Amino acid sequence: IRHPTDPTQCVACPQGTVPDPHHVHCENIPEEYLRPDSGWAIGAMAFSSTGILITMFVCGVFIRHNDTPVVRASGRELSYVLLAGILMCYSVTYALVLRPNDIVCGIQRFGAGFCFTVVYAALLTKTNRISRIFNAGKHSAKRPSFISPRSQLIICSGLVGVQVLINGVWMVISPARAIHHYPTREDNLLVCSSYIDASYMIAFTYPIFLIVICTVYAVLTRKIPEAFNESKHIGFTMYTTCVIWLAFVPLYFGTANHVALRITSMSVTISLSASVTVACLFSPKLYIILIRPERNVRQSMMPMRYSAINKSSATTGSGSMMAAVMVTAATCDQKQQIQKHVPPIEKEDELSDSKAKPEMKDCSTQTTPHSSNNMLNSSQEHLPKINNNCNVGNGPIALLPGVQIKDFSL
Repeated sequence: IRHPTDPTQCVACPQGTVPDPHHVHCENIPEEYLRPDSGWAIGAMAFSSTGILITMFVCGVFIRHNDTPVVRASGRELSYVLLAGILMCYSVTYALVLRPNDIVCGIQRFGAGFCFTVVYAALLTKTNRISRIFNAGKHSAKRPSFISPRSQLIICSGLVGVQVLINGVWMVISPARAIHHYPTREDNLLVCSSYIDASYMIAFTYPIFLIVICTVYAVLTRKIPEAFNESKHIGFTMYTTCVIWLAFVPLYFGTANHVALRITSMSVTISLSASVTVACLFSPKLYIILIRPERNVRQSMMPMRYSAINKSSATTGSGSMMAAVMVTAATCDQKQQIQKHVPPIEKEDELSDSKAKPEMKDCSTQTTPHSSNNMLNSSQEHLPKINNNCNVGNGPIALLPGVQIKDFSL
């Protein structure tokens, strides 16, 4: 604009203003920010609202069928923590589309990383528990420590507490502020300071670390029999989440001057990750609860047949079989007891068998047709006893030679 006292000189307008048509005074440039009535915001909020309704429906189904085997086997406590984290992921969208101010920027900074941490801390606790139970079962029948519901909640809370500590220190060192950003001379963007310097990635660093660790656990536990855990579903969730985040990072850094697109991409990424978790982890359970209720019984938690278990024991060894029993017992109810005791055939049965088969003295070197029939009948007599002691699913579980599970209560 023209200098107010010297008409031969010009004065530059400060940032955020432009000269009027007559170049007499500077006019403010209208603030630009993602408005709730814009197309970007409406699309993001519609996606989040749909996710919230679906998540609330899942919560209602789980609460209504809280004591059924499917809900109990999934780990009720961590499942509810997971659903709470998913609800927070969807709810962050509404904070992202509000007009920026210091309070809103603080909520965005804290909520974006916190909701992810709750989700993936619960998933990491689940996969860690499955891995520890199965690995411990390969060496002994003793239950590993810290697998009770209370212990799982404490572990999950500790993981979430790390993110709270990171956010707290970050808030003290660099408080969240709403600022005006001028990418060009004609732009006046009202944004949170974290969008300018990409410091939002500080909030996502710890959740990304949890995602990587959880993915590693999902890979390590991928060969555990499907009947004993949900590691396969968790694996699908983590693989898809990694793909989503690999696509989000370059999009976030490549849209520095397009605030609406950057905020929308962050919102959609958060909501999409939550949707993947709901689809992969909870849709199989909803299918059994609502569509196939006849499978919502304790037997359906262990659909492996006797032949399948024998095949598994031949390839994985006796330790894996004991781990499978431990995983199933710990999943169905945390208060069960598994004890291994004496050989399955008692002395009275041995005496009666010896009286019924006096001609079997020399069967260690040679077997006659009659002795073979007696041996077959004897093994068939004791098979129901063994099966009655070990039948916890749709079929019996193969036992180790000379070992019997005497007390198996769910």
